[in-house]
Amino acid sequence: MPAEILESDDPAIFDVATKSAGAEGRLPLTDQQLREAPSGDLFGWSLDVGMGWNPSELGRPEYLILSTAGGLRASDGRPIALGSRPAR
Repeated sequence: MPAEILESDDPAIFDVATKSAGAEGRLPLTDQQLREAPSGDLFGWSLDVGMGWNPSELGRPEYLILSTAGGLRASDGRPIALGSRPAR
């Protein structure tokens, strides 16, 4: 299969979505959070919303799930659990 892709003359292989609309809404940050919350929390929320999480759902209890799956999405593409990995 890799040879079929690398040696293809079909221009459709270059039709790749490289960006899409972000989540609607705003991060529910207060002045106090911006002054006192750990920067990691604020960064995490920004990352979550950037990956498609609905901003209105932020601030609920959070759970850490250790997995190699890289996150889970519903059949319609909505994020269920977001995955993150350290940069290399």
